[in-house]
Amino acid sequence: MATRSRAMRLAFVHNHPSGGAARAVHALGLQLARRHEIDVFTLSSSDETFVSSADYARVTHVAPFRLRPARRFMFYVNDMQRYRDLGALEAAYGDMAREIDGGGYDAVLVSACRYLQAPSVLADLHTPAAYYCHEPPRRFLPPEWRTAGGPIGRYERMRAFWHGPADVIIDRTLRERDHRNVAAADVVLTNSRFTASLIASYYQREARVCYLGVDTARAPAAERPGEYALSVGAIEHHKGFDFVVEAIAALKRDIRPPLLIVGNAANPAVRDHLQRLAQERGVRLTIRSVVSDDELAAAYAGARVFVYAPHHEPFGLAALEAMAAGLPVVAVAEGGVTEIVVDGVTGVTAPRDASRFADALARVLSEPDWARELGSAARRRVEADWRWDAAAERIEDALFSIARGRSAPNGDAAEAVTAAMR
Repeated sequence: MATRSRAMRLAFVHNHPSGGAARAVHALGLQLARRHEIDVFTLSSSDETFVSSADYARVTHVAPFRLRPARRFMFYVNDMQRYRDLGALEAAYGDMAREIDGGGYDAVLVSACRYLQAPSVLADLHTPAAYYCHEPPRRFLPPEWRTAGGPIGRYERMRAFWHGPADVIIDRTLRERDHRNVAAADVVLTNSRFTASLIASYYQREARVCYLGVDTARAPAAERPGEYALSVGAIEHHKGFDFVVEAIAALKRDIRPPLLIVGNAANPAVRDHLQRLAQERGVRLTIRSVVSDDELAAAYAGARVFVYAPHHEPFGLAALEAMAAGLPVVAVAEGGVTEIVVDGVTGVTAPRDASRFADALARVLSEPDWARELGSAARRRVEADWRWDAAAERIEDALFSIARGRSAPNGDAAEAVTAAMR
């Protein structure tokens, strides 16, 4: 059994798309590898374009798996193919669990699967396992937590009509697997008190809040304000970029900045919708997707203000990165971002109302001294409270606890961490 005084042998499991969750696991791996031996277990479908497990892992085990591409207008054939893919995915995770159980690991840190949310490796593991739940599956949450559907094309409407019955069955299967897998974890960890409340409601499980961090060395504070407003996130409807465009359009022309959106992935329909909307509203919009960490850091360094309006964002890593770069943040006051941005101190939060959001943004743009003060305070707060080494220690404590054969403490842990940060 592992004790707090010695290093552990850890297995990491993930199957991420490119984005914040992938960067978070990579950063945690770099920190934990300083004290512990880490092997990574992943699938060939995991996107490591900009972050590589080889940076921290002793060995990376890659199981072959990729969804077969859907064929246009082959609706029922595609439905059967989805079932076959799900079976193959379950089998791959079963093999992975057996390999981990035979490897003599003290504990397993499991992150999200891009297809199942909670990976099925959890249900088959006998080694103590912590599941880091970045968020429950959005499409299965109650209506008040879901985002209204974005623009879809003719093919998507046709697909929704013909796939309806099969989608009901497949979604029920996915929900059941996801709940089963979360129930099997020895402890559930998450990124904010907001997400913990969703987990309690959706999974009927208590989650321990282990806040993430940011690397200030990769986000040097800008020497002088840039010219554009920046927003970062996947180019998807739930990221709220249309709201950002509307809010910037509500500004007077003499203070209206260009808008740069940087995303790790782009939904073509959403991207086209945003470009049309910006043209109609008189907003100068640039969209860049699939950028490296260095390109992202340069985007933060060249910005004047960071604007952030995702719907019920579970954590808000992009806002934290902006704060690390010394940018004033103007964000919608919902989701996990309210645990990061202190209104009027390290940024400004406003309701999801384009006019009121624009008023908050206008003040930041019109009062450069105050904006600079917000950015400086944000940078100081990040350096004091949002470091990756501290985030890794919280994960480490949870892994030590389950390796010793007991659940990690929950209860008031999140409140204690939050109180220390405020």
